[in-house]
Amino acid sequence: PYILGTVPDLRREISGCAFANRCAQVSEDCRVNPPAWEHVDTHQFARCVLYHKRLQQSDVISID
Repeated sequence: PYILGTVPDLRREISGCAFANRCAQVSEDCRVNPPAWEHVDTHQFARCVLYHKRLQQSDVISID
């Protein structure tokens, strides 16, 4: 699987999320603010505001 769309020009500083131009669920917040790293599991992290929002809405208390 791959992400559709065009890769951003890496010679320029990226503001916000590097996947914003290729994400079907992008919001204005994604285009402006870089997402924080979220610890998912051992050696696994996510960097997406949607992951953080879904985690807050779920019944999951911790991800240890």
